[in-house]
Amino acid sequence: MIDALIVGMDVLMQHCGTKKYKKRVFLITDGEKKTNVDQAQMQELINSITSNEIKLNCIAMDFCDELAEDSEEDEDEEDPEANHDDKVDLNKTK
Repeated sequence: MIDALIVGMDVLMQHCGTKKYKKRVFLITDGEKKTNVDQAQMQELINSITSNEIKLNCIAMDFCDELAEDSEEDEDEEDPEANHDDKVDLNKTK
């Protein structure tokens, strides 16, 4: 993930050079893998992002799997035709 971020920033800087573009890098990740980056490398990366006026947008994917399962259960509970046994017909005459 960090290697991809470094490559993306390098390509961006080669393309833009010293021109005054609005520079953005979009990092799309699921955040699952651990990185082998020490504190000094991370600080160097942060300094590079800041000094080159790059905006970093991180987009996290696949974090809602548990929520999706819960929402399906909620839909069953809200389904008006799901439980016919619990309904009482008020229009019936005795």
